[in-house]
Amino acid sequence: KVCAFAYTAAMVHNYGTVLVCPQNLAVSGANQVLHNIVAGNFYRGNIVLVCPAGGPFAPKFQELGVSVRIGRLEDVLLAIRDVRFAICNTIMTAHVVNLLSARGIPCAWVLHEWWTKEMIPEELGKRNDKNLTADTVSRALKCCAATVSVCRRQQELYGPTHGEVIYVATPDVDPSRFPLLQSVTPTTLHVATPPGAAARRRGP
Repeated sequence: KVCAFAYTAAMVHNYGTVLVCPQNLAVSGANQVLHNIVAGNFYRGNIVLVCPAGGPFAPKFQELGVSVRIGRLEDVLLAIRDVRFAICNTIMTAHVVNLLSARGIPCAWVLHEWWTKEMIPEELGKRNDKNLTADTVSRALKCCAATVSVCRRQQELYGPTHGEVIYVATPDVDPSRFPLLQSVTPTTLHVATPPGAAARRRGP
């Protein structure tokens, strides 16, 4: 199966800019996953990270030669006209996915959260982010070129139009071989997960 980042394999030695769009630049497991992707030399051209606010993780990307831009994505797109691909990180960048898709820029969207449809408006409300609504997330799931889930169960939960599964923890297993797993629901998994640990785990 072709992974979500296979598109970049054909452009490793070509020209153009790749955008990296995290939710924030806090020290977190989600940002570590994004850092690992960049550190893997998936693209040897110009990489620009765009984030609405600075944070302690910014220097880690700069050490890899990534240009860090703090501000609005719209302003960056006006200044950089050769963007050919983007990687968005966490469900909180759904509005970024929609903007890029409207501009004809393909992107991979890496999801770390485990939110049911009922939980999405509740969790977004807690964060008071006016860029996001349940409808914003729904539109992003439909239009994103490659929505990356960290396990098959998570992909089934969100049901993206163009989905890929890239394991970052335990691979999916047959629940019948592990009776305790049969009682686990997405809700209980979400509650049991410590903040910032999403990238370090994700079983079935």
